[in-house]
Amino acid sequence: MFYRIGDFYELFNDDAIKGAQLLELTLTARNKSADDPIPMAGVPHHAVQSYVDILIDHGYKVAICEQMEDPKKSCRDG
Repeated sequence: MFYRIGDFYELFNDDAIKGAQLLELTLTARNKSADDPIPMAGVPHHAVQSYVDILIDHGYKVAICEQMEDPKKSCRDG
């Protein structure tokens, strides 16, 4: 599942791990200093469709969670 957060669509946990491998994205994490950091990978909002197409071509089902507030007004708190 891609989550719209500001100017990016982000993947978390197992989706991030699988997505990073298949889509050749950098795998990073939220809360890196925590005992259990959350795997994360992301793509710019303007490019998400090409990544969705790749996942679908590989047999995955893709869901997108859109941000309800104006992305330009959101802040990124980890």
